[in-house]
Amino acid sequence: MSSKNALIVFFKVPQAGKVKTRLSPFLSPEEAARLYTYFIEDTFEKVCATSVQVFGFVSRAIDERSELSQFLSAKHVQVVEQVGRDLGERMSSAFRFCFEQGYKRVCIIGTDSPDMPLSIIERAFEVLKNDAPTVAIAGADDGGYVLLGMNRYFPEAFQHVPYSTSETYAATLAQLSNINANLIELEKWYDIDTPDDIKRLVHSSFPSHAPRTVNFLNRLFNSRINMKLTIGVTEYLRKALPPYETKTDEYIAWLKSGEVFGYEIECVRLPYSSSSFEALKTKNLDALSRLDAIVFSGGEDVKPSFFGIELSEVERERLKVHSRPERDEMEILLAQKSVERGLPVLGICRGLQLVNVAMGGTLILDIESQTNAGDHKAKGAEESNYHPLTIDLDSKLGKMIGATEGEVSTRHHQAAEKVADGLRIASRSDDGIIEALEADDERPIFLVQWHPERMWIEKRDNAFSETLLKNFLAFVAQRKHATTSASA
Repeated sequence: MSSKNALIVFFKVPQAGKVKTRLSPFLSPEEAARLYTYFIEDTFEKVCATSVQVFGFVSRAIDERSELSQFLSAKHVQVVEQVGRDLGERMSSAFRFCFEQGYKRVCIIGTDSPDMPLSIIERAFEVLKNDAPTVAIAGADDGGYVLLGMNRYFPEAFQHVPYSTSETYAATLAQLSNINANLIELEKWYDIDTPDDIKRLVHSSFPSHAPRTVNFLNRLFNSRINMKLTIGVTEYLRKALPPYETKTDEYIAWLKSGEVFGYEIECVRLPYSSSSFEALKTKNLDALSRLDAIVFSGGEDVKPSFFGIELSEVERERLKVHSRPERDEMEILLAQKSVERGLPVLGICRGLQLVNVAMGGTLILDIESQTNAGDHKAKGAEESNYHPLTIDLDSKLGKMIGATEGEVSTRHHQAAEKVADGLRIASRSDDGIIEALEADDERPIFLVQWHPERMWIEKRDNAFSETLLKNFLAFVAQRKHATTSASA
């Protein structure tokens, strides 16, 4: 490479909660920011070893006293603040800046591909030596691109392109097809945006391409691989189809299916039936102290008197309200104590309703007779109904699920009505039924109306089942790791 070549590296200031947010809850915001710092350092370490002029275009000004600023200064990186209303404008402006500085061949990369081989960059500058107008581009596996290079300034490359989508690469190619230039497509690579991308990097055949990043991830994962997670499951004793004896067994089987993600999972049953109810209360409360999380399972209706409604026998039959008061009493106590102790809570169907009541909310007693909503009941004793669902991706549950919409298992005739103080709605079905609640602060409370365990059994897994489980377990593991480290 020669001094006629300029390499633009786009990056952000690594601030917790502002970078690599799609890695949460797999990583904490602080861990994600630290990881991104290593992305930046590995990227600049690699490209600054060449003879190309490197420009670091940053999202906003960096504190000159920061370690990152000192690192870039030691590498003789010329740092420039990005200018433009959106990513396309900012990249276009960066290219214009370099061409106006007199550089003949200009490429841009980001810092989300720290292990990208230097050979891809070298190949880009090689093909740009062509005297004819030429553009080089290397796609990303997710539909974006990891490098773009030109030997002329072509602002058209950045116009009418939907960035940060699976259409970015195709739309950029479409724009480039309209200009009079040779178009060279280079080897594809991948960005690191999701937990699966991290695992791909950790198992890379070329860890030396990103040594800081890989070392950090290995240290992090070594403390988590085969971590034992102890999860309480409230007892639901209705008979189930083989190979399961009771519904509790279905929940436990679903949770233990998460062992494929690298955990050892022990499930502790939390019963409600005993010859000595008070002794069982004490035993269950003692069990909370050794749990890493608790799952409130589905089942019978919560007795209306627990949220201030007294029904006659006639009204109970009309509204089809069938309860087990001893179960309600036990689980309301467990829910309240779990919330008080900050224990991660996952409530499923009745579990959502139970926790909402335990925190002061109320329920719709019978969806069919008290609302205009559609049918949310099961098709049969062992077959779910399914309906489409959307969830707010900015919610904690939305980030945990990682998808905006999908089909979910529904098998209930009650639902949350008044939402308890301290909870907020993360999802409603199209007909208005609350489908997900979560804490409105940092408390680890995640409540869903659908049945992810049934979706797993019925082989209708999607992000609302498999990804929910994977990232709930990752959240619990991360929380256990942080707690253990703090007390060590």
